[in-house]
Amino acid sequence: MKVFLLAGQSNMQGFGEIAGHPVLHDPRIFNLATGKAEVAVEPLHHWAEHPYMPDGIGLGLAMPFALELLKAYPDIRIGFIPAARGGSSLDQWQPGNENFERAMWLFERAAKNHPDVEVGGVLWHQGEGDSGTAETARTYGGRFLRAINGFRERLGAPDAPVVAGELGRSLLLNPHCRECATVVSQTKAAIASLKNAAFATSEDLVCEGVHFNTESIRSFGLRYAKAYMDIITAIL
Repeated sequence: MKVFLLAGQSNMQGFGEIAGHPVLHDPRIFNLATGKAEVAVEPLHHWAEHPYMPDGIGLGLAMPFALELLKAYPDIRIGFIPAARGGSSLDQWQPGNENFERAMWLFERAAKNHPDVEVGGVLWHQGEGDSGTAETARTYGGRFLRAINGFRERLGAPDAPVVAGELGRSLLLNPHCRECATVVSQTKAAIASLKNAAFATSEDLVCEGVHFNTESIRSFGLRYAKAYMDIITAIL
């Protein structure tokens, strides 16, 4: 089973509205949040992963990502470690800090319970929480690399593929995210410096506030899948 770590903030969890939209599923896609491989049912993240949403989270990009991969690789099984935390800062994702260690514990528990688990990669979307000040934005790239290199080291997969997504472009108009352009440029430069890493654009995707709506977050998942498959093609 190829297992992907879902890391970052609320847009990786997904805030797409559920009502009126089909719930995506496939018996080859699993959620390993409990340590057991359970057939994935949207939403993958629930209240424990978000301090502000006691009733659960909405639709995200992970299921469209997986379904797109299965079109190209129909014989694989895909698992997710849903570890994203809404409102989290990049510092909380540094090795030794809460979100990083929790994500690694979830992965290690799943791997212990399922010997067929192999690292598929890391799917990352974060940066809104670091785009409020010039200091956190200017230092984003180096801190992002420490988090990603930490994941790869702890997962025992130094060449694990990494896909990071662009922040919503409408955030340029949000006074609480005034440095988002700097965070995006820092992320792109960091991704370019890494082996087996790709950047997924958010061009033309729609945010409602800071969150991508259902149609856009699902389109984003397809872009993450294309970026991931581009990495795999280059490796092969």
